Amino acid sequence: MSALRANITRCVIFGAGGLGHALYSSLEEFGVKTDFFIDENADTFSFCDDAPRLVKPGDPLLQGAGGVAFIALADEGKVETARRKIPSAFTTVISDRDAIGDIIRSACNRRHSFRPERCACCPLLRPDGGGCETLPRVFPNDPLLVPSAGVLVTSRCNLRCVGCNHLREHFGAEHSYDVPARLVLGDLEAFLSGVDFLFNLTVVGGEAFLHPHLDEILLGISALPKIGRITLISNGVAMPTDAVLGVLAATPRIGVIFSGYDGVLPDALMRRFRAVTERLRGAGVKFKVMIEQEWKDLGGLSPRPYSAEQAESIYASCCLKTNDIFDGKLHKCSRSVFGLAAGLFDVPKDDYVDLRADGVGKAGEASQKMRRAVRRFLALRSVSACLRCDGTEYGVIKAGVQG
Repeated sequence: MSALRANITRCVIFGAGGLGHALYSSLEEFGVKTDFFIDENADTFSFCDDAPRLVKPGDPLLQGAGGVAFIALADEGKVETARRKIPSAFTTVISDRDAIGDIIRSACNRRHSFRPERCACCPLLRPDGGGCETLPRVFPNDPLLVPSAGVLVTSRCNLRCVGCNHLREHFGAEHSYDVPARLVLGDLEAFLSGVDFLFNLTVVGGEAFLHPHLDEILLGISALPKIGRITLISNGVAMPTDAVLGVLAATPRIGVIFSGYDGVLPDALMRRFRAVTERLRGAGVKFKVMIEQEWKDLGGLSPRPYSAEQAESIYASCCLKTNDIFDGKLHKCSRSVFGLAAGLFDVPKDDYVDLRADGVGKAGEASQKMRRAVRRFLALRSVSACLRCDGTEYGVIKAGVQG
């Protein structure tokens, strides 16, 4: 690294995702300044503070003196395409994943510290501790580390998408409500009391921007310990309040992702989407638009005649196990959440953690009870919602179509 540092006159990183930010942070540790991130999407959200300027490939700012370019993409199949987009003035291009991993690992060994907001972006930091030498020092005694969880702050939504995995097309106004902010935060505190670290927390709905006290929720979440990355997901057609925009602008730790359904939603909704994104830009809030063309087709809610082995196979291959918290209960997925909350099908108590009952007791006793409940929950190999689902391996439907 020292030899490379001596020859770096200018440094760019192609890829502004988690791997790119982990590399940027690590290069800083060795005194190497990153001049630019290069990414196809110039609006990509920066999850780590004080990041270098983000430019698109071909930006004139990249011309001129040479230097070193790193390609830090999660999809290694895109590396050669990225290489062709790096100006020829950058005579040294490093894309080898092992070499980049060595830089990140070496930087961590120099720090000997765990910094949640930055470390949560790191591809080496996995719940099993593999690849990271810092994690075992921080959590040495059989820690309970949770990769991800979602907090559903409301079941209200201003869209009615066919095939929504939150089952919005299956229930009406009688089951559409906001969870009070104090309960949202209390449920999260109860959950966190039993775990050592939550790597990623997603704030969602329904439509999260519809919650009248979302600003209180976001402020409260950002103050909670044991949480790494925080992401808010929205459909982009609900206008956030000034208070919410103020929190997002002041808290760059919270990333915003919009689901983009351009070409699918009616023109009136797309005009609203553009108005919402322009308002965020005007408020200085960074965001990312994820263009969604297809969703997994999970099928209807009728029970399937699966064997236990088939149900476990559906569960094992599912990409929608999101550990969702809604109104006091921790479920495996939103299908289970709203199957119970909207009374669409029976969900036995063994399928979820009751965050307002399973951790009741004196402080120390309560956290241990919650720890046991979460461990049991995470060890489940299937839940009853799997028996009412086609799984995520095969069928797809067009995303965002309104019913």
